[in-house]
Amino acid sequence: DRIATNCCAGTKGCKYFSDDGTFVCEGESDPRNPKACPRNADPRIAYGICPLA
Repeated sequence: DRIATNCCAGTKGCKYFSDDGTFVCEGESDPRNPKACPRNADPRIAYGICPLA
């Protein structure tokens, strides 16, 4: 199950990867102060790994 997000909208501190495990990007948006980001999902992103708060 792919997640629908992009690097801009992804949560800051989370790392996003493609289906084969290749690093795509780190999230850029702080959940407490979200960035204005496009709503389109990055088709390369399959899953994310986020640190526990």
